[in-house]
Amino acid sequence: MEKGLRDFLLIWWRQPFDFAWTARHLRSRGMLRIHQVFIGGFSLLYGLIALLTMLWASRDGGAVNGQPLVLVVAISSAVLGLIWIFGPFPTERQSAAFAV
Repeated sequence: MEKGLRDFLLIWWRQPFDFAWTARHLRSRGMLRIHQVFIGGFSLLYGLIALLTMLWASRDGGAVNGQPLVLVVAISSAVLGLIWIFGPFPTERQSAAFAV
């Protein structure tokens, strides 16, 4: 019997994961910093895209009802991106909070 996507994702999500081992593994191969910069860069890019979308929509006469929300998302994405790039590697709890 085939499982649906939801069942597959639930099984995958519940798999055991050793955060400390993964961080040590990436650090020992010189990949931890690269991961930090990429995650931070994509977070900055996400905030920039949100901001540009809002600006272009308002410039073209389109109604952007959630401008304050878009600004909060853009600013928080920029702050989180800078923290990822220039800060220390986050703890397991911080990484989970970022992912959610």
